[in-house]
Amino acid sequence: QGTIGRELSQMAAELATRLDRTKYEVIYKLHPGEFDRWKSDYPWLSEQSLTLIDHSEVDIHHYLAHANIQIGVYSTAIYEGLGYGLRTFIWKLPEYERMQELLDSKIAELVCNCDELIERLNTPEYPSGKMNISSLWKPNSLSNILNEINKAMR
Repeated sequence: QGTIGRELSQMAAELATRLDRTKYEVIYKLHPGEFDRWKSDYPWLSEQSLTLIDHSEVDIHHYLAHANIQIGVYSTAIYEGLGYGLRTFIWKLPEYERMQELLDSKIAELVCNCDELIERLNTPEYPSGKMNISSLWKPNSLSNILNEINKAMR
């Protein structure tokens, strides 16, 4: 989410200094458009004890599959993380409203700052929401893609 990368990276850096490292590892994956410029745009990331992903050598699904929690604002990766059953936090930054359905359905939790996030991390899991996340994906994806390609070729 390069459009809000400055704010997200500052949050990740702050979390890395405040969270118990025996319980949490902060992994910050840059948007591909940030790979070449993060050192100048977000120099605080190199000063923190977080794992910074600034390449595409390993697919994002690797990180999602090994995580328990995800934090984002409006990235499609949030939906992918839900497929892995991740506890999901939406950071209240511009455009977070795109995820209002997840918030209304209690699939995700809205947080405004690091204090609030840390407090929520110390509470039991958020109750499962009313939305069935399997409704986010249509079955038979390969067949659907092929059908759409065939339609476009007509």
